[in-house]
Amino acid sequence: MADKHHKQDAQNTQDEQSTPTPHASPEAEAPSQSATLPPQTNFPIVGVGASAGGLEALQEFFRHIPADSGMAFVVVTHQPAAHVSLLPELLGRHASMVVQEVKAGTKVELGHVYLSQPGMHLALIHTVLQPMKDDASHASLQFPIDYFFRTLAADQKDRAICVVLSGTGTDGTLGLQAVKGAGGMCMAQSAQSPRFPGMPGSALATGLVDYVLPVEQLPAALLSFVQGPYVQEAAVPTGKGSLSADHLRQIYVLLRQHTKHDFSAYKTSTLRRRIERRMNVQQMQTAEHYITFLREHLYERDLLFQELLIGVTSFFRDPEAFEVLATRALPELLAACSEAQTIRVWVPGCSTGEEAYSLAILLREMIIFAQQDLLTDPPFTKLDLLSCRNLLIYLDADVQKQLLPLFHYVLNPGGLLFLGSSETIGGFSELFSTVDTRWRVFQRKDSLASQSLVEFPVSPA
Repeated sequence: MADKHHKQDAQNTQDEQSTPTPHASPEAEAPSQSATLPPQTNFPIVGVGASAGGLEALQEFFRHIPADSGMAFVVVTHQPAAHVSLLPELLGRHASMVVQEVKAGTKVELGHVYLSQPGMHLALIHTVLQPMKDDASHASLQFPIDYFFRTLAADQKDRAICVVLSGTGTDGTLGLQAVKGAGGMCMAQSAQSPRFPGMPGSALATGLVDYVLPVEQLPAALLSFVQGPYVQEAAVPTGKGSLSADHLRQIYVLLRQHTKHDFSAYKTSTLRRRIERRMNVQQMQTAEHYITFLREHLYERDLLFQELLIGVTSFFRDPEAFEVLATRALPELLAACSEAQTIRVWVPGCSTGEEAYSLAILLREMIIFAQQDLLTDPPFTKLDLLSCRNLLIYLDADVQKQLLPLFHYVLNPGGLLFLGSSETIGGFSELFSTVDTRWRVFQRKDSLASQSLVEFPVSPA
């Protein structure tokens, strides 16, 4: 069972023809070089992934990037180990920036293009590039572009930017999802222009790409984005947002009218940043202009709706947490059940399903996906396990206080509550006992207190 509205992400497949182009023309002249650029110690780092046919695309891309773009670039390609790469020389002929292959401990500097080593994975930690061996370790289970994009998202968070160019296969897609989940910006070469459209096509199928353009038009859109208020305010925090409470309420109304979903119970800080990112993509300078744009363009309401859903998930996320569940909590639960008893599990906010599938693998059982609003629809009941990880942190405190008694109410006696590592049961220790403190596994206490605390519906009318 899964709640598809309050899921953390949406896998909304859409082809390139249905992907709206940015409001501002990407073919417009690049921003004036006199414009204010980010401080040299806090500049955007752009990850660029390419594979088959990628040399031509990379050369065309960097031909249109000025030396003083205010960014640094990290290029990850598919090259076998022991291969002598000519990419630094071939790309250096077309780039106006310094092009160099990454060595261990390379500090990312403004105005540089860094190239991954053949046969190595590349990680970013505190703006330092670290090559990682591609051996029989866990790292080798990930494609190199996905691997770097994920570390880019973890390191730069909502300032991360990734670009997917020509290549076969699907490398870059999972990493792109991580960048978008962190609030970053994603670009892809349009499917008609690359010699090998597999990688860009796979990225587009996620519905998460912000700019879909021919490779020669991507740089102008990128330059416009990084010189917009979303990136500039992140570089020099002012503490002032462009969206007031009144602006947010107007946007909530428009989204509720269009999608039937209410975001007013979400944490304002999270929503404000993601709305401002969408404003920057559409080159909207004021909240009033963006609200007008939302009224006039229904497709932008769909894109903003997807933007506000959180999409950070993976199979067996936090393996140690699942180890506790598999070796301690679940065996005790199963031992208390009869052989004829059906184990009922609910995973609200299941995103693309990895969490639900992970639990099904532990039990080897069947999954039913259902569309449900956790905050307004009647809950599933008589549950043995409720896994709601990394969803409560995006909801305001009052809603969290309403949901926890609800979770107690729907669990069977002795049922398990599985939360995210940043979430707690707050002041409801009379409802749940702790199975594992670190990994937030709790067990339902036999208490009647929750019946008087449960409120329906949870979210405001």
